[in-house]
Amino acid sequence: MFRRIPFIKGGSYSGKILGTAAANLIGYWPLWETSGATADNLEGTAARDGAYTGVTLNSSTGPDGKPVPLFDGANDFVDIYSASLNTAFSGAEGTAAIWVKVSAAGVWTDSTARYPLTLKEDANNSVIISKFTTDNTIRFAYEANNVIEPVADTSIGGSTAWNHLAVTWSKSSGGTGEVKGYINGVQVGTTQQTLGVYAGELFINTTVIGAVSNAPASAWSGWLAHCAVWTTPLTLAQILALATV
Repeated sequence: MFRRIPFIKGGSYSGKILGTAAANLIGYWPLWETSGATADNLEGTAARDGAYTGVTLNSSTGPDGKPVPLFDGANDFVDIYSASLNTAFSGAEGTAAIWVKVSAAGVWTDSTARYPLTLKEDANNSVIISKFTTDNTIRFAYEANNVIEPVADTSIGGSTAWNHLAVTWSKSSGGTGEVKGYINGVQVGTTQQTLGVYAGELFINTTVIGAVSNAPASAWSGWLAHCAVWTTPLTLAQILALATV
């Protein structure tokens, strides 16, 4: 496995992500490319680079002022599946985080599920961040062995600004496990417990940024930036720091 060592200017937002639980960071896709079809994995493992389909690169600027791609809500996604990511991923302990911005306020009330991030083994094991079919609702869902632990919140419904979303999962925490959802560095909803036993491997068709699958289906409408995945549940303080540019 070839791991690149990225050079990041000190004090940058990307440097903050790379310096957070660095030993447990397994993938980081800034999505700041201005051309080409490759979504660089800035964590450094070349085999975990993603592949753009349909997105309009360099469409706008992200929360940190860097270029971001536009997802059209129909056919656009980033395929981040790789055997390397699958090997590194942990369904028992982890964090996923991403910055999101909708294309218009009406996206929040279009009765359509739209997924910024999907990490899915099969119908019974997955980690998902979505804009739910219910109006104005963000939903974080962790499912293990057909036991689903969802967290839903409506606090940013209607927002056309950049928002930071994160979900943590830990089978070893709290006795029976814990799933937590965060919006803009604040825990939302109720900590979900009594987790099932995660099983299986990431599926080639449902390890995707910007959709629920590479069909594509349930595609995001708007902009996405700085998607990252760890094999440890980050703390509230760490997530608050990541939600601050």
